[in-house]
Amino acid sequence: MSDVENLRDVEWLFFDVFGTVVDWKSHISQSMLRIAGRVEPKLAEKHPDSQDAVWQDRVQQWRNEFMSQAKTKQGKREKGGMDEGHRLLLDKLLEEWKVSQAWDDKARDELVKEWHKLQGWSDSAEGLKRLHERFIFQEAHSSPAHSGDSIGTYKPDPAMYQQAIRLSRLPPSKVAMVAAHGYDLDAAKSQ
Repeated sequence: MSDVENLRDVEWLFFDVFGTVVDWKSHISQSMLRIAGRVEPKLAEKHPDSQDAVWQDRVQQWRNEFMSQAKTKQGKREKGGMDEGHRLLLDKLLEEWKVSQAWDDKARDELVKEWHKLQGWSDSAEGLKRLHERFIFQEAHSSPAHSGDSIGTYKPDPAMYQQAIRLSRLPPSKVAMVAAHGYDLDAAKSQ
């Protein structure tokens, strides 16, 4: 059976957001550089492009740490949700990068809030519009009705995918996950 045939009976799509629908890395690296211009001006002047390895490596390490925590802390989210998790990891990484003295609370809080301002990939809006002609949508990460913050866990915890299925009020065969990450698709398929 082809992938298209597998979707024939699907009515409801759940979306991973980070990396699949939004370009988190470009936005967060631009934000980090912008804030570093105030708190680490020499480094920002030396590396003025957000695509520079300094910024790309930092934000990738931050995201990798978050994903590693997500996989090991299933069902044990930080009380403050994603923001709290991002902040704790940022604090830890700033120490590792030996720049924690430069980054005051205001700068750290500002950078954490940037995760709420992510922009879609250039083709996301058109692709979503076309898919929405046939499918019902639900965001599987940060919508009020279905987010890790609301149910207290992270993907790939089976509870995330089970909640998505419950919210659809459809049989699992009529629900599909849209994600750019193989681990996410495998976890969704297992449910």
